[in-house]
Amino acid sequence: MQHLKTKIGNVNHEELEALELDTLIAIKKKLEVLIKQRQTQYKQDYKLRLNRKANNLGLNLSDFFEGTFPSTKKPSSPKVKPKYEYKGVKWSGRGRCPNIYQQFFNNGGKKEDLLIDK
Repeated sequence: MQHLKTKIGNVNHEELEALELDTLIAIKKKLEVLIKQRQTQYKQDYKLRLNRKANNLGLNLSDFFEGTFPSTKKPSSPKVKPKYEYKGVKWSGRGRCPNIYQQFFNNGGKKEDLLIDK
């Protein structure tokens, strides 16, 4: 693997450093498209190779991957109704408190003073 400090493909690190921000952003967008295309191509190639190996053994890939896989995505937690409001900023009371609330508390304010449903 080539080091970023020396060269990326045919582009010197110093040349990249000299580019304007808008040029770097354009390059980034092009790279993202190329990466996505390359990943899709690799996936197709790998799938084809796996199919060939399975066929050589008299098998089908569906023999290995019957049914659906369980989702690895963590279920999102339900929205929590806000309990507090201060200067138009609502907060459920969970998680980190907004800075405006922290300032209010630092000046002697109490949570109970900000309850929406008193």
